[in-house]
Amino acid sequence: MKPCRCRPPPNAMLRPPSLPGALPPIEHGPDDLARKVQQGGWISFKGRAVRVSRALVGQPIALRPSLEADGIYRLYFCHHHFDSLDSRELDVL
Repeated sequence: MKPCRCRPPPNAMLRPPSLPGALPPIEHGPDDLARKVQQGGWISFKGRAVRVSRALVGQPIALRPSLEADGIYRLYFCHHHFDSLDSRELDVL
């Protein structure tokens, strides 16, 4: 008789894997500009409000100057690049 595939085998782990109590703090490089994403997904940059992402509310992000062009900043969450910002085209909100 074949074992039933709808149930885990008797020796399967029945507990979920343990997770750390807290994540390690997010660290940024010495040349990064760190900002905390505010309610609605906004950050303050050079005296202006810039919308980045509501998914990152409460999280720190880093703005890194681009090596390709002056005034361009690359936005990072941890080590993930998620957007770019042209500081020459910012509107006052």
